[in-house]
Amino acid sequence: MLLAASWLFYFSWEPLAGFLLVLTTLVSWLCALGVGKARGKTAKRALTAAAIVFSLGLLAVFKYSGLLAPSLSLKILLPVGISFYTFQSLSYVIDVYRGKIEPERHFGYYALFVSFFPQLVAGPIERPDKLLPQLRAERRVTKSDLADGGALLLRGYFKKTALADTIAPVVDSIFASPENASAVSVLLGAVLFGLQIYCDFSGYTDIARGSARLLGVSLTENFDRPYSASSVREFWRRWHMSLTSWFTDYVYIPLGGSRRGAVRQVINTMIVFLLSGLWHGAGWGFAVWGLVHGALISLEILSHRRAGKIGTFALVSLAWIFFRAPDLGEALALFSRLIFGWESLALPAGILGALCAAAALFALDRNDKPSPIAAFAMALTLGLSALALLGAGGGNAFIYFQF
Repeated sequence: MLLAASWLFYFSWEPLAGFLLVLTTLVSWLCALGVGKARGKTAKRALTAAAIVFSLGLLAVFKYSGLLAPSLSLKILLPVGISFYTFQSLSYVIDVYRGKIEPERHFGYYALFVSFFPQLVAGPIERPDKLLPQLRAERRVTKSDLADGGALLLRGYFKKTALADTIAPVVDSIFASPENASAVSVLLGAVLFGLQIYCDFSGYTDIARGSARLLGVSLTENFDRPYSASSVREFWRRWHMSLTSWFTDYVYIPLGGSRRGAVRQVINTMIVFLLSGLWHGAGWGFAVWGLVHGALISLEILSHRRAGKIGTFALVSLAWIFFRAPDLGEALALFSRLIFGWESLALPAGILGALCAAAALFALDRNDKPSPIAAFAMALTLGLSALALLGAGGGNAFIYFQF
C-alpha cells in the first residue's frame, strides 16, 4: 500500500519522471542482486560500476545537459527529487558491494526504500541499513508517534508558511535587480536568504519526518541548528547532514580523507565541495558556492583556527549570494554593490515582517518540542499566514524541489 501510494504520489506529477524512478529502482536492485551472487571481485566491481554509471548518467542527462552542452539548448524536464533518490539507490548498491548489508531480494521493499513518499522529493537521503529494516518490520503506531509526528508537522509548516514565505518576497526583490540594490540591501538579502532557505528546507524535512512518524517510521535528522556553528566545518556537520555524511562516506573517505597529509586533505575537501555545489544545481554559481565553502574549510584545516559563531554566520551568509543569484554574473554584480553601493541606506519594502520572521526562527530553534501555548501560537500564526498567502495568490514551492 505504501509503495502504491508513493508511486501514485510521484507519477501524478509527471509520468515520464515516474518511469525514470522505477527504471533507476529496477536497475540498482538487479545490480545489487548480481553483486550478492557474484563470486569474484571483478564481477562485483563491474556490476557496481554499471549501477553507478547508469544512475549518474541519467542524472547528467536530465540535470546537467544544459551546463555541459549549452549550445544544444536542450529543454529537458528535470524530474523532482532525482538527485535525492539517485544518491539513495547508489548508497544501497555500494553498501552491498562493500559487504555492509545483504541485498534486498524483495523488489517491493526495495522500491519502497527508494520511493518512500515523505522523503522522496527532498530527502533526507536515507541509508539502507536504517530505513529498510523499518519498512520490513511490523509497525504499530504509538501515541508517541502521533504526538511527535504532529509536533514535527506543525514546526515544518510553520517554518515554511509563516517564516520562509514571509521572508521570500524581500529576498526576491533584492536579487531581482542587483544593479539597483544598495550595499545594505545586499547584506540583508544574503542574511535573509540564508534564513529563508533554512526555514524552507528544514521545514520540509520536519514535514517529511512528521509524516513518516505518523506511519511508524523514523527518518534521519537533517539539521542541527547550523547557524549556531563556530566554524564552517561545523556548519556542514549541522546543515543537510544526510548529504554531508553521504559525501563523506562515499567520496571523501575513498579519496583518502585526511589520512594522506594536509595537502591531500585539502584537495579531497575541494573535490567534495565542488561536487556538492554541482549536486545542488547545474550552474557555475553553484560550483563557485561549493568551492568557496571548500576553500573556507581548507583554511580552517591549514590554520587550525575557527571563525567563531559571528564570523561563521557572516561567511556562510555571504556565500549564499552565489547560490541564490540567477547566474554567476549577477552574483558578482551583487558583490560589487557591497563595495560601491553605500550611497544609499534605503531598506527594501517588507523588511520589518522579514526581520520579525527571522527573530521567530531563533526563538523556535531553541525548543525541540513546543509547549501547548507555543503550539497554539504557532498554529494560529500558521493559519493567518496561510490565509494571507492565499489572498496574495499562493505561496512558494519548496526551494529544494528543484534539486
